[in-house]
Amino acid sequence: MPSILDPDMLVVLLSFLERVYAYPIKRIFTEAMNKRMNTTDLRIDEISVLLARRNETIADLMAVVERDEWWYSDGWSLVCSSFVAAVYQAGGLLSNIEATEFTPKDIYVLDIFDKDARPEKCGQVDPDIPFCQVMGNWLMEMPGYATVHPYEHMNERCPTEAPDFNRTEGC
Repeated sequence: MPSILDPDMLVVLLSFLERVYAYPIKRIFTEAMNKRMNTTDLRIDEISVLLARRNETIADLMAVVERDEWWYSDGWSLVCSSFVAAVYQAGGLLSNIEATEFTPKDIYVLDIFDKDARPEKCGQVDPDIPFCQVMGNWLMEMPGYATVHPYEHMNERCPTEAPDFNRTEGC
């Protein structure tokens, strides 16, 4: 597997691409970095200068927790897992979290699923997994399924790194 792109190199690459493809880079990266700095419409090079003045790095900025209340030019920024976390929070299953910090793994490791309520047919078809997979030709692997009890500010201070995204102790 190739090594992960260094954040400083990412800034150089995106600064170059921003000159050619301004709108997509703004939507994918720059707008989020502006939110984290409480600024608007700064380009990547301007963000870099401001970070240097603050004695911070782009890696520091990228590590700032995404806030659910941030409204982007096209609305809230939710992917599938953060949408599910937001629904869980609205329904009272989770409290005082930033849903946008949840990954698919963070959703399925939540200890909110009734492992004893699995239909008998599921046990017959897939006896070795604790959940019911209702469709698909490939068996889903969900290591740590339903093992993490929800807590306030969950996943807001948990460092992770691709490709395994292992949880550190206390996360």
